[in-house]
Amino acid sequence: MLAGRPGGQGAGGVSGQVTGRIMNGINLHDYERLSPFELKDALIGLAAHRVGAGLLLNAGRGNPNWVATHARAAFFHLGQFALTESRRVIDDPSGLGGLPGKDGIAARLDAWRDAHAPDADLTGITMLAADISGLDPDSLVHAITMAILGCDYPSPVRMLDWVERIIRRY
Repeated sequence: MLAGRPGGQGAGGVSGQVTGRIMNGINLHDYERLSPFELKDALIGLAAHRVGAGLLLNAGRGNPNWVATHARAAFFHLGQFALTESRRVIDDPSGLGGLPGKDGIAARLDAWRDAHAPDADLTGITMLAADISGLDPDSLVHAITMAILGCDYPSPVRMLDWVERIIRRY
């Protein structure tokens, strides 16, 4: 597909030199008529050719070829904690749980983590988020717990307030 790669060279040398419309042995004219999605695919192909497909971490548009396991583990641990909190309030055999209370919930998260997921850095994550959002730890952990349980819909329909605070800071 790509003309202008003399000798079958991959994308790039070390210099990053552009001469006319040729950069690192690649004719840039070949890319001018591509849509943004086609260009993304072409660049991923060039990168895979250059470093090898097994070494390329592709985080493109919701279809990465990797998983952030620490973040996923923290999310699932928080979900398990949220279910524990719900069952602490109401534990009906039919599967009905209650809505967790806010007072002391950050300390209960620490105790739950110590008992069920001692390697998870849930305290560090929640303390950082509390600092960024300006919420006290109980308010933040309660908001996260309610969100994971699907019990808190923002009104007007938009991002949850505490998430918006963190996103604005980011």
